[in-house]
Amino acid sequence: MIITIDAAPPAETLRHLWQQFEEDPLRTVLLADTSTFLSAGHFIAAVGQSIIPFVASVDGEPAGISWLYNIALVPPKMTPISAFTAGYVLPQFRDAHLRRECNKAYISLVQTYGIEHLWAEVKTDNLAAHYALKASGFKKTALLPSWKRYKGQWHNMILYHLPILATFE
Repeated sequence: MIITIDAAPPAETLRHLWQQFEEDPLRTVLLADTSTFLSAGHFIAAVGQSIIPFVASVDGEPAGISWLYNIALVPPKMTPISAFTAGYVLPQFRDAHLRRECNKAYISLVQTYGIEHLWAEVKTDNLAAHYALKASGFKKTALLPSWKRYKGQWHNMILYHLPILATFE
């Protein structure tokens, strides 16, 4: 099994993955941050503006999409040092081992951007994401009550943190 992370995925790949996400019946328990994007076109329009997307592939087949957002930049070169991450994994790739390996490759790539702290917000009922984050070294840092609004309802979120440089020391 060969896992690759594309740091410059084509818009068509992003559109395809986003449309599959929109059709997924489990969408209601996935990361609520995705509700900020109204459609695949809206998501793609944010690329390069407020998000940096990555596509994970397994044996050449797109398996999921992750992105960095709320990126903290440090002058004078505006170096990214901290960011939030969110993502979506296609149903056929939701194996725990596979997620862990994809996360490991993703975190290694994110580290090359100079990012020292990675954050994730996860709905309390998204058990698979909680497991995947913990298995990747993220630590639960806070419960955020009524933090995200999705489909007219407020949801509690769990905040996770990963000090990236410490992960590889």
